Amino acid sequence: MTPAIATPFGVDPYVLRQASMCASHLVRRGRFTVDDWDDLRQEMFLDLLQRLPRFRPERGDWHGFVRGIMRHRSAALASEQQKHSLLFSGEAGDGVCGDDENWLDPLTDAPGEDSGAERELRLDVQHVLLRLPEHLRAVALLLRDMSVAEICEHTGKSRSGINHFIRQIRAAFEEAGLTPERLAKRRDTR
Repeated sequence: MTPAIATPFGVDPYVLRQASMCASHLVRRGRFTVDDWDDLRQEMFLDLLQRLPRFRPERGDWHGFVRGIMRHRSAALASEQQKHSLLFSGEAGDGVCGDDENWLDPLTDAPGEDSGAERELRLDVQHVLLRLPEHLRAVALLLRDMSVAEICEHTGKSRSGINHFIRQIRAAFEEAGLTPERLAKRRDTR
């Protein structure tokens, strides 16, 4: 038997209080805006309703079940929002990845005298970026316009975390043969 989420007087006050607390926590932490509060609270309710059949009174009490479900959903929403803000926080047209593949277009300046070599390099860079996981690709694109400190502030990631991402990005370019030394040799042979 599952406990009733609703009473004759409305929603169980404990459920209501937990959903409100979790929504307020997400807003207070800056992950969401005040306008999102009702939607967040509703999201908590919906997740609890979906998981309600899994409640087993012999394994724990109702309040612990509700608290666990809502805290888990709250953490998942915060994580999703952080990933989303890392990948899609830029304004339209600023080169941060979006729905189409044109976000790679502004990777180089206007072609110089040797447009064939620049075009080849541009294609090589695009190929490496497309093979990167989304979070590394987003950091690589942010590096075009921001310092590491600015990226940390923008994404909420630690400096060591961003530096770890940069090492992974650098390794991907080295694996593809795009190192400063090899690029210098490429230019010398032309």
